[in-house]
Amino acid sequence: MDRCLWWHADCENPIGSHSLSECWLRAVSDEGKSIVLRLNASKAGKEPVKIVSELDGVSRISVFKGFCSTHDNKIFNPIDRLDFEATKENCCLATYRSVCHAVASKYAVASTYLQTPNVLKSESPSELDKVAIKTMRECIDLMALKQQYEAWMNREIATEPIEHKFAFIEPRLPFCGSVTFLPCVTPTGRMLDVDQTWMSIVVLPWKSGSLVIFAIDRKSPKNGSLVVKMFNSIPQVWKADILFKYMIECGENIAIAPKWWFELREGVRNDILNRSFRNVRTSSTAPSNLFLQRGVPLTPCRHTIQGSAA
Repeated sequence: MDRCLWWHADCENPIGSHSLSECWLRAVSDEGKSIVLRLNASKAGKEPVKIVSELDGVSRISVFKGFCSTHDNKIFNPIDRLDFEATKENCCLATYRSVCHAVASKYAVASTYLQTPNVLKSESPSELDKVAIKTMRECIDLMALKQQYEAWMNREIATEPIEHKFAFIEPRLPFCGSVTFLPCVTPTGRMLDVDQTWMSIVVLPWKSGSLVIFAIDRKSPKNGSLVVKMFNSIPQVWKADILFKYMIECGENIAIAPKWWFELREGVRNDILNRSFRNVRTSSTAPSNLFLQRGVPLTPCRHTIQGSAA
């Protein structure tokens, strides 16, 4: 995109905005670097396409062409710290940024499809045509969701269109991330009815632990509410594991603590990479029934608080 994503102002020249605050990234880094999971694009044509883990600097992680410098600083300054107050306004900012990141990602993919020769020109849609149409529809849906956020942020509507729930986890999790997705399965493995209603999950370092923010569309809250309800119902020691799987199976916007990553057995690391690659192979935003299988040894949660943002 060639303009700032804050569409209430006509700004151009979006900068490389962090979809995850740099202070959050530093909290899960070693000497300013974290593990990211990404496609091996630099090896294209030399080896099979796959997801690999790379050590990268926090100044480059989670960066996307999002907002101009003015709005990037003005809008997100309240949450660019580890001790911000968990109000509904601040929770809204965290999940709004996740939605904007998703919009930019879908837009980039859709633009690439449209530049591919013969896409959408056949009378009988090819598989590529179907994926391109699906991606464009998702981009439009996410843009509409983004506008809902902005209408409330600008006080154009009185009632917040998105309900936020949160959890506080101690000790701090060895990752931070955000994902905006179409929920199709709960943390307990229950398959959900097909629904085009998006939800977001943001996991960020906060005070002495990690804050987990769930965003649910009030117009059609059924699936998102069931995800949160089932998350509340699972044993405490599984919560970190489930959150990690949502991050890697439904998106790619995650930063992982290097010390924790390199302490994992090679087989566990390969399982994580394969789970993440499933998202790329199927162009899916829905986690698989592998949610029922544990195996990622995250630090267990000692304490969780659930509730609505004040």
